[in-house]
Amino acid sequence: MNLSYYGSPLDQAAIGAVLRTSPDDKNVSPQELVDFARAQGYAADLYVNGSADLLKKLIGNGFPMLLETWHERAPGDGIGHYRLAVGYDDAAGQWTLYDSLDYTGLISAQPYAGIRMSYDRLDRFWKVFNRTFLLVHPVEQTLQVRAILAAHGFEPENMWGEAEARARSELEIDPNDVFAWFNLGSSLTQQGRTAEAAAAFDRARELGLPERMLWYQFTPLEAYVAEGRPQDALMLIDAVFEETESVEELFYWRARAFLALGDIEAARKALVRALELAPGFAPALALQQELSVHNPLDKAIEAG
Repeated sequence: MNLSYYGSPLDQAAIGAVLRTSPDDKNVSPQELVDFARAQGYAADLYVNGSADLLKKLIGNGFPMLLETWHERAPGDGIGHYRLAVGYDDAAGQWTLYDSLDYTGLISAQPYAGIRMSYDRLDRFWKVFNRTFLLVHPVEQTLQVRAILAAHGFEPENMWGEAEARARSELEIDPNDVFAWFNLGSSLTQQGRTAEAAAAFDRARELGLPERMLWYQFTPLEAYVAEGRPQDALMLIDAVFEETESVEELFYWRARAFLALGDIEAARKALVRALELAPGFAPALALQQELSVHNPLDKAIEAG
């Protein structure tokens, strides 16, 4: 949907055939979409902490935004899902979205004209992913896009700090806001403050995360491994594996957790599985290369 807006002949099936690296691939990450768009010759960047005002400003200037959101097939039955925001109606309080799954609020089916969704409903679904958005556009429009972001006060280098502040402000309103706690943890993790992040994730887990949250977002695993809690990471991964094992990122973090426990062979096996699911998965390839040339226990032995 996003590339076709700029004239690309590639459809969802063609792109999916490249990006879905296993038959049961549960998660095409935002970064994979960015990398694919760049490979097609477009400029593409990944951001968090988007806002309705910024969304309107970009759409009004001819730049649709691809949003990573939640999709509820039924109450309590949610999955991650991308929606392309292409228009808005302030009088009705509604977005116009292109959506490959949802036909609630369909404008027209032939030709497809998208769906309508209220501002509040979209923000509720977008918030689950820390309001992540992708900006894809022709390279020659890069300066225009940057000018729009700057005029709106959106500074990519500060977005994680701003996302942290936003989550904290939401928690002042509702201390039991599970997604604000999760977003706080993710934003702190990206700033290297993993002790604080782990505490935020602990609270989010106490409140109760959606069942499939860790199919798509892995910052709790990163924070727990960094803070010497690899068993917590493994417990979360094992819980996901009760429903699916088709997420290469989980096997990567499983490898990291086993390394933290000193189990090199289990780490290697986890990486093999990650690369079976996604042969080009860069983090797993890098860690596999690291293990092939150096035993990470050597440093611990030398230090001792």
